[in-house]
Amino acid sequence: MKKISLIGCLIILALPGAYGQIKKGNMQFGGTLGYSRYSQDQSSIGQTFNNSNTFWSFLPSIGYFVTETSSLGIGIGYDRFDQISKSRNSSPILIGQPATLYSYDNTNARGQFIVKPYYRIHKIISQSFVFFAEFNGFYGFGSREQTNNSTITEVASNGSITSQTFSNTKLNEKQNTWGVGLNPGIIFFPHEKWGIDLSIGLLGYSEVLGEQSNSSSNLTLQPSFNNLSLGLKYYITK
Repeated sequence: MKKISLIGCLIILALPGAYGQIKKGNMQFGGTLGYSRYSQDQSSIGQTFNNSNTFWSFLPSIGYFVTETSSLGIGIGYDRFDQISKSRNSSPILIGQPATLYSYDNTNARGQFIVKPYYRIHKIISQSFVFFAEFNGFYGFGSREQTNNSTITEVASNGSITSQTFSNTKLNEKQNTWGVGLNPGIIFFPHEKWGIDLSIGLLGYSEVLGEQSNSSSNLTLQPSFNNLSLGLKYYITK
């Protein structure tokens, strides 16, 4: 709610300056930087779990206004996804009693080049702010690397300790991804030639196709302030 209220205050306090960037025949050049992070910690009797996902992207783009309120464009860039999962057995060790302790670490890293065409519908809110709804699709190609490491420690009743580490599970494959999405956002014009984009993922579908692993798909339908994209655009007006 605080972030929504802040955006509302910025709209109210916007300084006048109708520059006419949203107009048929105009062009825009720039790029978008995206970042999202998710982390979850769980614990139960004798066990702890930790999962974290990090995603970032950089997408230079070019767009052209085909009507007074809509534009077509395309972006070409790169993104990366890193996932780390950890689990531990934290049961207490009792003197004179045998025990088994384990730790498990899984890392999954993917990097890819992406091509992303888009279509935007714009709605002027004030002289310095414009709302937009962006419909986009993307295709990506790159590689994924996955490693699994586990350690098992045996504690005998006499106190002797035996430990084994396994790290023989490793996957390195080429991957292709594709998807579609709907991203609402807002543009702020602090200058005649420059616009700052802020958008949020609302609705999206994506599918991952791997050489060795099974394909996977993902459908999202909820806004999240952990999934924001910030862009800077330069406008060429007629």
